[in-house]
Amino acid sequence: YLVSLTGRVDASTSFGPNNQNGFFPAASVAWRVSEEAFFEGVPAVSEFKLRASYGLLGNDNISAFQYAELYGTTSYQGRPAIYASNIPNPDLKWETTAQFDLGIDIGLFNDKLLITADYYNKQTTDLLLSRPLPGSSGFSSVVENIGELENKGVELSLSGQQQFGDLWWTPQLNLSLNRNKILKLYNGQPIDDLGRGGNRIQEGEPLGIFYSFKSLGVDPSTGNIVFADTNFDGEITTDDRVKVGDPNPDF
Repeated sequence: YLVSLTGRVDASTSFGPNNQNGFFPAASVAWRVSEEAFFEGVPAVSEFKLRASYGLLGNDNISAFQYAELYGTTSYQGRPAIYASNIPNPDLKWETTAQFDLGIDIGLFNDKLLITADYYNKQTTDLLLSRPLPGSSGFSSVVENIGELENKGVELSLSGQQQFGDLWWTPQLNLSLNRNKILKLYNGQPIDDLGRGGNRIQEGEPLGIFYSFKSLGVDPSTGNIVFADTNFDGEITTDDRVKVGDPNPDF
């Protein structure tokens, strides 16, 4: 029986005095079933272990001092001047990911064949994102804790070891399936035009979906692409853009 308990406290100057510290505990347990007396009658199985874990992880990967009221220097009509360089946000805090894992390890024929399978579920809250602002505010965006994100999936690994004289052969096969979804954004508002301009962050969808005009093919008389009028208003505008793809692999 294996048990591990950890806890760490991190402090980051990316956040204000009220939220600088974050506490991130974790716990894991495992049961080596193959070590039990009742398992001695299964010689082909050299290892059989069940695992489970749960823990929290913090993220502070943003530019420094986003919580503070900062000023920059410039010149105006030949005279020195200062200007506000960002909008202060004293409530900024750690982005936190809670992860739950279940796993199994199987070794066969004195570990010549190893099988590992894992299921994980990661829930990220207080996402640190740049929320777009109207240009009339004098700023293009402000960093806030504005979202929730889910990642869950399965990872499989199959490996072996075989000797042919002086030659060792150790093949390994990996398969991973991850399902990603945005659970919450600021007032449900999507974040558009990321990357090269065609990606979107939207509630209920995977991260960074391709969001653009839906093509209906090429008009043979003009050679131009025909786009779908998805809102049926008789015009092709930005309101006609829809989800046209997902950059995340199926597996």
